[in-house]
Amino acid sequence: MKAQVSTAAVALAGAAALVASAQGMAAPGATVAQEGVPKIDQLVVFRSGAVVEKKVAAKRTMVKVGRRDCVVASATALAALVRAKPGPIAYHDYGSCSRKPADSAGLFVKAMRGERNRAQDGWVYKVGRKLATAGAADPSGSFGSGRLRSGDDVVWFYCRQLTSGTCQRSLEIDTAVDGDELSVTVTGYDDAGDGTAVAGAAVRAGGERATTDADGKATLSLERGRHAVYAAKKGTIRSFAKRVKIDG
Repeated sequence: MKAQVSTAAVALAGAAALVASAQGMAAPGATVAQEGVPKIDQLVVFRSGAVVEKKVAAKRTMVKVGRRDCVVASATALAALVRAKPGPIAYHDYGSCSRKPADSAGLFVKAMRGERNRAQDGWVYKVGRKLATAGAADPSGSFGSGRLRSGDDVVWFYCRQLTSGTCQRSLEIDTAVDGDELSVTVTGYDDAGDGTAVAGAAVRAGGERATTDADGKATLSLERGRHAVYAAKKGTIRSFAKRVKIDG
């Protein structure tokens, strides 16, 4: 699986510096007054189909790993995840986490809500459309080139390793409104962020449902008002919900 970059990703993507193991549960974090803490759109998709979707401030926080209190740097994917409160989180520590944020680079998620990593399958995260290539608490950022910024989308999901050695595609929607009609285009992105139209995806909004055609397109007729629209398909990771306004 991929690094956490995720649970398994650290091992396969070459985090050679991570070597010890510990486990614990996320605890309410001690926060420090910080300027410029980014606000992140956070989506967590569970194997069960349950989702947690929130906008969170990715403030520095603290987690329990074994008997240790470990500080997680602000503007990191793990800080955003903990702030979203998705439920109990268990960690591995492949380094030696402490009250210094830099020491927590080796933390990665081994389970959420009891959904545990198995072999090459387990928890990973994307920033935008791409699978991260660094640990979720790495102060250098998800790709080693800087931390999260306000407006970034972060999605955590349980990767089921495909025969290609990649995870499932994650869905993204584009919308257009014409009167009471909502047109939706669904694109699925692989680990590298390369997209393709997704046929057979269920698009839901305002109690209505439509299925995308071969070009990844679907149309719904909606009542006047504001609606949340998202797309889902078995074998992929559902999209963020997007708010649309129908003037009708």
